[in-house]
Amino acid sequence: MRYILAISVLLLAPLGAYSVQLDCAKKFNDPTNLLARSYMKNNGLIHEGDEQSYPELGVDIRWSLLKLTQTPEGCFLIMAVCTVVGENKECPPNMYEVMGLVSDRNGADRIVPFEQLYPVPRLLIAKIGFNSSIHTESPEPSFYYALLSGNDAVDASKSLVTGTPYAGFSGVAVRGSKAAFDPSLNRDWQITQAHYSLRRGPTAEVLDVQAFQLDGLVDSSGAEGYWKGCEQPGQTYGSCEVAPWNQAFIRDLIISSR
Repeated sequence: MRYILAISVLLLAPLGAYSVQLDCAKKFNDPTNLLARSYMKNNGLIHEGDEQSYPELGVDIRWSLLKLTQTPEGCFLIMAVCTVVGENKECPPNMYEVMGLVSDRNGADRIVPFEQLYPVPRLLIAKIGFNSSIHTESPEPSFYYALLSGNDAVDASKSLVTGTPYAGFSGVAVRGSKAAFDPSLNRDWQITQAHYSLRRGPTAEVLDVQAFQLDGLVDSSGAEGYWKGCEQPGQTYGSCEVAPWNQAFIRDLIISSR
């Protein structure tokens, strides 16, 4: 199998596709927030239960503008579910959505899908690990490697390209042999049914399994305890459902030619 080009060198939309170069720092304002919320509502991106209001407490939980990042053709616009109390707003990393913001010849802003500013390949190899901006004290013994496609590849790209870390990985580890694209040493398993979502949300403790635990790199007794104690689909030994709480962040994405 051949692998080509780190995703960081993918070209964005051709220069000149949009007419006005935006200063994204100046677009962090209420009109942009309202424009983004309207786009999300019209495109079914605000799901039932995402937003809640408690007027007696003065509390609103709603999708709100978190940050913007610059691109050659416009801005990447990152939304989060935030808790608003008066003038105070807190946006814990529970759910994110990423879109594009562009402007036409008349200076009118509009929202476009993320992929319109950043084309996402059909199939990506994801290196998955800790949030590297927080866990800086020591290197990880090993990582997850998985193939992502469709919406999973899009969400993974949104996270990496915009610098928005999110623990969104889940999948099934299956013992037998490692994947051809996996550079890990002495590994005898691979990930199937891999998913990555910016809305994964909390998961059960039994799914909180790290790659290096399945590799037997952190426990003197080896990997067997983790393979026996994990959530086994169909109660089949040698397979483990995984949705780690910490080791679920996109560290790198490589285009696969498969």
